[in-house]
Amino acid sequence: MTVVVIGGGMAGVAAAVAARQGGRHVVLLERSRILGGEAVRDGHRTLCGLAPIDAAFPDLLEPELTGPWVPRLTTGAPFRRGRVWLWPTHPGQLLAGLTRGLADAGVEVRLGVEARLGAEGLVEMTTGNLHARTVIDASGMALAQGRHRPPAQWGACRLELTAPIEDTPEGQRRALRRLAHLTPWAALESLGSGRWQLSLDIPDPAPATTQDCAEAAVAALGGILETPVVTVASRDAGGYAGISMADLFDVDQRGLAWAAWPSEVHEATGVRWTWPPRDRHGMPLSLVKPADAPPWLWCCGRGLAAAPDAAGALRVTGTALALGSALGRLVSSG
Repeated sequence: MTVVVIGGGMAGVAAAVAARQGGRHVVLLERSRILGGEAVRDGHRTLCGLAPIDAAFPDLLEPELTGPWVPRLTTGAPFRRGRVWLWPTHPGQLLAGLTRGLADAGVEVRLGVEARLGAEGLVEMTTGNLHARTVIDASGMALAQGRHRPPAQWGACRLELTAPIEDTPEGQRRALRRLAHLTPWAALESLGSGRWQLSLDIPDPAPATTQDCAEAAVAALGGILETPVVTVASRDAGGYAGISMADLFDVDQRGLAWAAWPSEVHEATGVRWTWPPRDRHGMPLSLVKPADAPPWLWCCGRGLAAAPDAAGALRVTGTALALGSALGRLVSSG
C-alpha cells in the first residue's frame, strides 16, 4: 500500500525513508525544486538536538533513529556549545545526504508538485491524483486547511557577510551591541577568514522591508553582504492548537522518541528561552496524530500539532530526524 509524504524537509525525508525501509511503497511530494526545507534554504550549519542536554559526551539520544543519518549529513566531529552538542554541517551536505538517503531507500520523489488533501487519503495535484492508505503531512498543509493553524512564526532573516569582527566571544558581543537599535535579537556564526553568518529578527512592526533591515545591519557591522538575504520566517498570528510547551516538557516517557532542546520563542522584545527540567523529554503520539485527524492522516515537521512555545522546542534538525524516522516506522508497521 502507498504512503504519501507531503513535504521534503528533514522530518518528511526521514519519515519517507523509514516507511520505505519498512516495506511500503512511498511517494514524497515537495512543492519546491529542492529538498531539505528550511534547513537547506536557510543555511543551517549545525545539526541540533541529537544528544541529551548537559551531556558530558556526544552520545546520541536516538541512535537507531538518527544514527544512520549522522554520517550522511555532517562534515566533522561534534562540538559542545554551552549546554548542548552540535554536529557541523552545511546546506550542500544536507541536500546531498538527504537526496542520497531517499535514493538508497528507493523512495519515489516528485519535486515541484503542489498538492492538497482530499477525502479518504486522496492527494490532489495538478499532475493527477494519488490514492494512499496513509498520508504524512510534513508541510503544515493539513493543519492550515482545517481548524488548526501552523505554529506562530517571527519575522526573521539570514545572510552571510564579510566584516571586521574579532572572532572571540567578546568580539561577537561588541558587534551584536551595534545592532541593538535595529533588531530585538541577532546572532553571529563564524565561517572563518572574516566571514560570518548573521541571523536577525525583524522588528514588529518593521520600519522597512526585510532587505532594508538586513542591509542596515550589515552596514552597522562595517561589512559587505556576500549572499542574498533569506527570509527564515514571516510573522504569523492567530489561533493555534496542539500540545503546549509545559505539557511537552512534562512528558517523562519516551513515546515516539526522545527530544532534547529548549523552547526558543522569538517575540517583539527578543528571544525567550525555556529549558526542559530534565536532559530529555518524550514526544507523545498526539504530536503526530491530532485528536480530530482522520485515521489515514499523520503529521510531522511543520505539520506537528504543537502550540508555538512547544514548536520552538521541536523544530530543530535532530528532533526532526528522530520524530520523522519514528513516524515512518510506525505507519509502515500498521
